[in-house]
Amino acid sequence: MADPVTYQTAQSDIFVGGDVYTGPKFAIDAIAAGREGAESLHRFVQDGQSLTISRNLREFYELDKNNLRLDVDCFDRPARQEIVHDPAKARSFEHDRLTFTEEQVKTEASRCLGCGVSVVDQNKCIGCGLCTTKCMFDAIRLERDVPEASNMIRSEDKVGALLKNVGRKAVNIIRKG
Repeated sequence: MADPVTYQTAQSDIFVGGDVYTGPKFAIDAIAAGREGAESLHRFVQDGQSLTISRNLREFYELDKNNLRLDVDCFDRPARQEIVHDPAKARSFEHDRLTFTEEQVKTEASRCLGCGVSVVDQNKCIGCGLCTTKCMFDAIRLERDVPEASNMIRSEDKVGALLKNVGRKAVNIIRKG
């Protein structure tokens, strides 16, 4: 028995990983559990470090599509473009799918990014913010769950932070010729 995030047992200085925790499963699950256990062990040895801060909690939430106040079809407007196949190539080894027209490409590209209709792995977001600019309903916001675990600079404040480094690099380039 161990904590599912930190892999720490009831004895605070003993951690598990691999098949010891997961049991007989896929090798990749054992490798992942071993890696997480090693991360916790490293944090435990380094005094004062939290075992849980900025850890992947592996909690994924799926939108309950049957319990919505909105019509589910509103997420798929405009409708997906229909794929057309060339019947002359249907029984050959050639690719029989015809390409979209320019208008179909524009219509397909204007579709929603899927900001809640499907299961989204929140742990894979790189924080680029592109989704916030593309959502026409202004329904997506980026927030830090644990701000103290990051030294990231807001995009509005980056110019000042970058100027310091740009000046230093310019001096180094001039000095080295």
